[in-house]
Amino acid sequence: MAESSEPNLFQQLTTKIEKVINDHPVTAYEAIESKVYAPHRFLDKFAKKELILMHRFSANRIIGALKLIFNTTDGILKKKTSGLPFPVINRLCIYYTLAASCINSRPISPGEEVADEMLGRQIISQSTIIFGNDFDIYTTFVQKTFKSFLSAIGSHSSLIYTYFLNAYQSDIVAGASLKVIQISLKPWKYMPASIDHVINFLKPIASNVNLITDKYREPFCQMMASTLLAAFQRDPVAFSDFLTLRSDIMLAASIQGQISSWNTSNNPFAWPAIAALSILLPNSQLSSGETIPRLDFIQRYKDFYAQKESKLSNATIQSILVYFHAFAVSSAHKIILRFLHLQFPNFVKNNFTSLPDQPGDFAKVQKIFFPIAILFNNPQFFTKDVIQYITQHDNNHSLTMALIIKRFCKTANPFPDFSKGFIQSLIPQTLEIIRKPIPDPKSTSLLPHIITGFQAYPFFMRTAIFSDPDICEILFSYVAKYPEVNQQFSYVAFFNTEFTQESVLDEVTLLIYKRFISFLLKRYTTLGMYKPAYFDMHIPEIIHAISESLLQIFQQEANITEQLAKLLLPLLQELETFALMFFASSKRNIISIGISMMYTLVEIVHVAPDLLSSKMPVDDYQRLVSDARDKKDPKKIPIGVCNILKTVPNPTPGINLVYNALFSYFMAICKKLDANITLVQPPELELDTTGFDLDAEFISVISMIFSIVFDQTIHLFNQMKVFLQNDSDIGQIATSAIPTCLAPRHYNPLMTILLGYFRQFSNNDGTFNMNQKNIIFLNNILNLIRGVCSQIIYWTPEMINQGIFGQLGKKIVSLCDVTQGESTKLICLRTLLAMVRLANEKGKPFEPKMGHSISKTILTWLPQSNEGTRDFINLIHEALALILDELSLIECVDIADPKGAAQEAEKQFLFYFASIKNRLEKEPNSAKQIIPVLAALLKQNLSIAIGHCLSMGFDNTDSVRTAFLASVAAVFKVPEIRVVGTAEAVTEEVTLVDILFSGSLKLIEIIGNNIEYSRAEHFAKAALEAALLSGRAYEYFARMVDVELQPIDDSNKNTIFRGNQVPARAVGHWPRFVAMDWLKQTLRPIFDEVIASCENNVGFIVNPAKLPEGQTIEVNTENFRQLLQKTVQAILDGQTTMPDSLTYASQIIFEKVFEKVGEFAYSILSSFLFLRFIIPSFSNVSMVGITSPVGDQPRDVLMQTSNVIMSSILKGRLDDKY
Repeated sequence: MAESSEPNLFQQLTTKIEKVINDHPVTAYEAIESKVYAPHRFLDKFAKKELILMHRFSANRIIGALKLIFNTTDGILKKKTSGLPFPVINRLCIYYTLAASCINSRPISPGEEVADEMLGRQIISQSTIIFGNDFDIYTTFVQKTFKSFLSAIGSHSSLIYTYFLNAYQSDIVAGASLKVIQISLKPWKYMPASIDHVINFLKPIASNVNLITDKYREPFCQMMASTLLAAFQRDPVAFSDFLTLRSDIMLAASIQGQISSWNTSNNPFAWPAIAALSILLPNSQLSSGETIPRLDFIQRYKDFYAQKESKLSNATIQSILVYFHAFAVSSAHKIILRFLHLQFPNFVKNNFTSLPDQPGDFAKVQKIFFPIAILFNNPQFFTKDVIQYITQHDNNHSLTMALIIKRFCKTANPFPDFSKGFIQSLIPQTLEIIRKPIPDPKSTSLLPHIITGFQAYPFFMRTAIFSDPDICEILFSYVAKYPEVNQQFSYVAFFNTEFTQESVLDEVTLLIYKRFISFLLKRYTTLGMYKPAYFDMHIPEIIHAISESLLQIFQQEANITEQLAKLLLPLLQELETFALMFFASSKRNIISIGISMMYTLVEIVHVAPDLLSSKMPVDDYQRLVSDARDKKDPKKIPIGVCNILKTVPNPTPGINLVYNALFSYFMAICKKLDANITLVQPPELELDTTGFDLDAEFISVISMIFSIVFDQTIHLFNQMKVFLQNDSDIGQIATSAIPTCLAPRHYNPLMTILLGYFRQFSNNDGTFNMNQKNIIFLNNILNLIRGVCSQIIYWTPEMINQGIFGQLGKKIVSLCDVTQGESTKLICLRTLLAMVRLANEKGKPFEPKMGHSISKTILTWLPQSNEGTRDFINLIHEALALILDELSLIECVDIADPKGAAQEAEKQFLFYFASIKNRLEKEPNSAKQIIPVLAALLKQNLSIAIGHCLSMGFDNTDSVRTAFLASVAAVFKVPEIRVVGTAEAVTEEVTLVDILFSGSLKLIEIIGNNIEYSRAEHFAKAALEAALLSGRAYEYFARMVDVELQPIDDSNKNTIFRGNQVPARAVGHWPRFVAMDWLKQTLRPIFDEVIASCENNVGFIVNPAKLPEGQTIEVNTENFRQLLQKTVQAILDGQTTMPDSLTYASQIIFEKVFEKVGEFAYSILSSFLFLRFIIPSFSNVSMVGITSPVGDQPRDVLMQTSNVIMSSILKGRLDDKY
């Protein structure tokens, strides 16, 4: 059953792959040039699930899957290869990539096979077509993809070589032409991916080499030499390790012995293969001190210098070049170096300039690997002679040098430390090539080689750029001109933190970093957040690497000068811009990069707080990072970010730049969402929206720009009006998003603007025009007002304009009063409730007359029977109760005479009285809803209403009597009387503190975790005090430390006790509860002495800018030094009198933090005692009991003292001058 079901599974998977290919057409540019959707990336993006399933296949199942894949590719290749359209070509390459991915998912195991004979025949058949036919301009693309597959199959199958050899022997028996033979031999070169797989390659050859007839021996030897050289080159680390172990592969000696007889005196064609095989015998042949008889070309070389030969044959030259190739790819392995020095001591100097051009694969060895080998062996000769010769005699010398540079970098990649000593020999040529003008498109072939080299060996790129920072601009220009050159990987690698340790913090370094950041920022802000160019997709990754690298450089620098700080500031502002722009993305990975960058920015500022902290809202950004990292649900991070950004008090240059860039992008998104929408500014960008949710992107961007807007509100609010008038989804999305992200500084202006919008609904005759379009506009306005008023925590009493609020309320109610149906009235009531709740909570209720007018109108909306929906009726009662709760009817009367005013107020009360009584009589079940309304009305009007209400106690209607008496009882807070029974109910009194601090303290922990940041401070203090009262203070303190440390590891240890949640706040407040007397006893004498000394004109200020007239720096420095030492000594002496409660708490912190993050606990403990307790008293002298005002001079002295102590804590020592 299992066997019959497997083909069905394979068929299902390939059917899904086929559908993916058809559903996601790819252009040649995307697949080949930009590589955005190269076959492997295409599969990762669009067929990930299928790949995951195939990667779980056993070896036998992989064979079945490969057969099915090759059946598909066989169908493609049966057509004429020339003229195939690119979609067909791409489909072929995707299947070959899929096959390679399946194979490579399996670990390499000697006893496991992923190819049987039938599959082998399929592979051989298709390789003949691939290498023997022309695919027009796509030939390289097809063959390169197929080579990757051959490398995979060659690494995981030992039998595949036997299948290929059998096919080769069949061609020999059939008398195939040499052209056919060369095609059938070509795949061999690409199968051994490493020297580790060479044995599989040699085994079938050793057993069958004698079957190869004369005509076919030379191409076979050429294939062997090329294959072995390729195997050495593909995995240089494995090759170097093999040479170091000096363990011979004896199959190589066997093959050597058999093919050496094939040579003739005139044509020793087997020599290069014999040379390559000798490298597989490092112990017996490479290490030999004598000429090895089997290596005849060594003697031929010596005969040439003994003048027994007239010239060196190509066979001899190629044999020698084999060793130079191996020497280069092994990064000058000593065993080959000794061999070269012993056997060919004069070859380089005597023959480099006279070697004839070699054919085939040896042309590359001669032009590329041979010069690199010379560089490794004799850098001076390379610099003086080799480069000069290439420049003078190579017609395409720039390309040759570019290829040498690329190969050097790839060779250096596995051996970076060895290669650093040779870099300077290539830097001048690298700079020359980069600076070289590009006269025509053909010359652009130089650039990819240099960039590929940079990517392979980033240290080379760093050396080149630090040698000449001006080449940055040239490299940047290539990004725009030639996007198919994938520079992004070299950029990321350039800023890898492993190279940062070798960087020096100076003007050159900052200049280079500034150039990169500015270029990337300009590209990111002008091209939009997402573009099809693959480079731009990696900009967040590159910028993240830059910020991490910059932080590490600064952390290595002990002293940051003011000059360096000035140079750093523009970099920080641009990095700030990037971080904020990343927050505007809807993609979680980009938001995560933004959070990480913001943390890095804060850390950089902390390195030099005196010089940098005033330039950006560091505290706000610190809160932003802490809040984002505390969020358990990643979906809540963006709104948390906006909540903090919208409270930033002043704009930074970075914030302004972000706003301007995002607004342009915002316009483009709006146009994508609604092509007919009116925009206040035409979009400058044409966006490619592939790969992201447009609605989510719109919400992210609109949230960010409304959070950070400062002075540019006019055109933003004008665009908002367009959204409010829009009847599509964009209007509803905007009214939902804007309230939660709008900065509080704009609440009042927005309310004023919205009030102005109501003019649109009025006709000239005073009536209202409530057509369908205006109803949509009104509903959106109401939802927006309600949303803004719901942000209660951000409102302050000063922000509420009672006049504007009252007018808005009246306009809203008046318009809804003339609107038919409940739907708009429901929105109106919800909006009004939000306004009233906000106004009441902030102590700014509606002005009496306005509230009175609004409540009277709403009261008329109550149906005379139970006709309205439950929600509608409930909202009416709730709105009335809230408005009337603050309404004094006496204040609604303009009569000066108190008696007349009271009578008029009573008349107004009777309006409510009659309406409510009528409602109760006709709808008895409404009493429960009416009671809160009546109680609210009575609250401010008891003197004029009490009699009327009490009189209702004699009313014949139960609902009337109950409602009015209950309302009076509520005002006087009369408890309801209950009959308990004959037995007295006795309960032990239990307080809230008893409940919270009982058992395992889990309840108090849960409550603390759910406290909002704005309440955390108050809760922490109260909980700590309650814990002290309940006798469980130490247990609670330890519990809070444990909670704080739960998410901590080495990567985020700097955040310990820095957050805004209850645990950090509780720990921070502990010293102030238990050690204030000790603090006063320790520091009060010092502070009193400072104040007295300043009054007696004793100088301490050492800042020249603040030096008072008549004082000198020298005298003040000495005074300050004595003060500082006295202060430090007082704190040290205070250790003996420190309260046990503070000492024990310190022990708790140290032990728990040390267990979590080791010696970093010392830093946390010093922060607990000094930064959060002792140091703050220097700026807040009331902590030591000084309540009288302190003058500017003693305050400056105390602040100066605290800054030095804080600096010494951070550095671990006092500065030498003190």
